[in-house]
Amino acid sequence: MYFLDTNALYTYIGREKLLLSPGNKIDRKLLCEFLDNRDDIVLAASAYIEAMVKFRNNPKNAKIVNDFINIKKIRLFNNVQYYGYDTNGFFIVTNLDEVLLQNHIKNQILPNKIEIETKFSVIFYEIMLLLYLKFIIDKEYTAFQNRLVIITEFVKNNTLDYVSSELKAALKDAYENHEGHEEQIFKNAYIDLLETGCKLVDIIMGIVNDFHEDSFENDLMSVKDKINAKYIQLRNSRPQNYLMENMDCLFKFDKTFIDFAKPVIASMFSEYGKAFLGKEKYAFKVFQLKYLEEVMFSAWMENNQKLKKNDIFDFLFFGCADFKDDTPTDNKLIDRFTYLLTFDTKLDKFIEKNNPYNGSIIRRFYNF
Repeated sequence: MYFLDTNALYTYIGREKLLLSPGNKIDRKLLCEFLDNRDDIVLAASAYIEAMVKFRNNPKNAKIVNDFINIKKIRLFNNVQYYGYDTNGFFIVTNLDEVLLQNHIKNQILPNKIEIETKFSVIFYEIMLLLYLKFIIDKEYTAFQNRLVIITEFVKNNTLDYVSSELKAALKDAYENHEGHEEQIFKNAYIDLLETGCKLVDIIMGIVNDFHEDSFENDLMSVKDKINAKYIQLRNSRPQNYLMENMDCLFKFDKTFIDFAKPVIASMFSEYGKAFLGKEKYAFKVFQLKYLEEVMFSAWMENNQKLKKNDIFDFLFFGCADFKDDTPTDNKLIDRFTYLLTFDTKLDKFIEKNNPYNGSIIRRFYNF
């Protein structure tokens, strides 16, 4: 079974028909011949959502995508089970005209995408903030290591709901009013919220430390002013990416712990971890966990990179890799393995590294 992402879908349709840039040098004729002769082509629901939202203000292109999928009889696979995306609904929207389709995208599909992006952004925000808390205690407030759990719960309970509502509002505004700049608006909102969370950690630890040492020289406002001054200095010294660079410098304080933490944190989201306790069907898949650990965590914790909105849907696409086709058949020659098709360079490299044969299938369509 072959799963397409948006990049592969656009190439299959013909990027020029959608007025998109050429992208990587792909032999589209060879790709079409290959896909047209198969009946096991599947589109990830996350890719369908991405395509529809991309063309939310271009109903002509949205209909081209819908009609193409319908004509080619490409099935839709629900890899966004976190919100119970109704794959049957896809067959209904193909019968809508351009105006009704555009309304359906804006009223149904776009809110769904915003919910998904908000949900995962909050998860990743929580990971980074709690790692920051752990390192601050280890480096500057070692006396409170035995109180880490209590302080952690306090920070979580006083930030996550606010972060969720603010990110959702930022995404909604970006999609409705700033087409083409959604990624930058999202990144700015995420970093601003992460900075606010880090400030809260610093203020809490500063006040708690005063009480611990029976020193009452600093009241709440003086501690807050001191922390604000610290972040102003950071902004001035590293104006482009001050927060992530500062966090990465802190993480390098104990590189051994970060190397240990990446797989451990990723495993929390597996079917055996605590994140989805009692809801194992929502757990992240093996290929997703590898991508989370090797690519996403490394980008944030070691390479100063900010969370990208697109990272979330790339991550969801990799949930298709562990699909098992259990359809009964007497034909022993049928290939029951699952393959991912993408022409996104970053995703392609990850696939080639972790599944060389799948990588070789993608390679056959490149014009080198």
